[in-house]
Amino acid sequence: MNLKIFAIMILLLLICTSFSVSSKIQDENKIKISVNNSENLFDRYVELLMKIGHKPSFVVCTIKGDEITFAKAYGYYDLENNKPTTLDTIFPIASVSKTVAATALMQLYERGYLDLDDDVSGYLPFDLKNPNFPDVNITFRMLLSHQSSITDKYDACHISPGDPEIPSRPYAPYLKDLLLPNGSLYVSGIWSDENAPGEAYCYSNIGWGLVEYLVEIISNQPFNEYCKDNIFIPLEMYNSSYDLKDINMSRLAPYYLYSKGNYYRLMHMGWVPCCNMRSTIMDLSHFLIAHMNGGVWNGVRILNESNIELMHSPQFSNYELYGLGFQFTDYKFQKNMIGHNGYPSTRMFFRPEDQTGVIIFDNSFGDPVGLLMDEGGTSLRYSLTEFFMFKTVSILLKSLFLKASISS
Repeated sequence: MNLKIFAIMILLLLICTSFSVSSKIQDENKIKISVNNSENLFDRYVELLMKIGHKPSFVVCTIKGDEITFAKAYGYYDLENNKPTTLDTIFPIASVSKTVAATALMQLYERGYLDLDDDVSGYLPFDLKNPNFPDVNITFRMLLSHQSSITDKYDACHISPGDPEIPSRPYAPYLKDLLLPNGSLYVSGIWSDENAPGEAYCYSNIGWGLVEYLVEIISNQPFNEYCKDNIFIPLEMYNSSYDLKDINMSRLAPYYLYSKGNYYRLMHMGWVPCCNMRSTIMDLSHFLIAHMNGGVWNGVRILNESNIELMHSPQFSNYELYGLGFQFTDYKFQKNMIGHNGYPSTRMFFRPEDQTGVIIFDNSFGDPVGLLMDEGGTSLRYSLTEFFMFKTVSILLKSLFLKASISS
């Protein structure tokens, strides 16, 4: 990458960190932001980020305590039809979905249907063991902390053009065929042969297929119906779902891949609990506020405070940057935060020390300036735009958006 361009970008970012923003919520039933000229400067920064990163749309929400202090949408979520992005635009939230799936399972734990250190084989219609360590049980705690020793060797998430229907998922035979050595879908390397369950952190999307299936078995409800009854409706997340049939498709932002001057429309598909929830930024703010405030949003409790604290705490000494469905950051410009990344374009984090939170959505896939694509088309994991995303979080958390006075 051209070092001069990179230096200019960094300089612009450093200048932007000096922005001062003030805001005031004037109506308790409707978010109205009153800001000085520095909001215009912030808007220009976001627009610059979008231009450099070729992001079709961008939505941000900041929280202080249990109140939203800033929320704004930029750009067009549907390029083909020139539809402007609003706070009601529905986005795929990728792996942020894991926080909701984990909350669902923790509700069942709180109600006494399971113990976190139970062997999950006692709840499944098959015996789940790492064939390399057949004497070690796999527990709920391990699944929720990515310590099950299931790898991501198998491609559990898929990207396809257009807006395809998601087929039905017969989880019991599918998971059995995928994870058992005699299964028809079993592939070498799907289980770690170096570390037994509980010995090492190994991020696993496949493990969250098991989380969903266990929620269904224990609750005797389809996974999305359970989430609707116990999370979405109580938190008034009426535009949130793991199933496309419940989503207003005209408001759903697809992913766009930018390459060589063109945008290519994609739709993210994947296993439901690992990456396939859709939501608006305002809906998701209700969920984040609940987790920031001991399990309560707007007087509605979804989990006891002790179990919220448990989810936000490391469970294994071998890796202390993941709890039960929640990540902990140690990035230089995003330290001491709890939440989750949603690759490629969603962030939901809060900082307990000052009760500040931020959610960011966009619908760009991969690195939009071509830095992520080699000659073979292989997508690399990190990019300059990833840096922009994290830096934006830092700027927002340091800004006066989060220190706004709140009155009715």
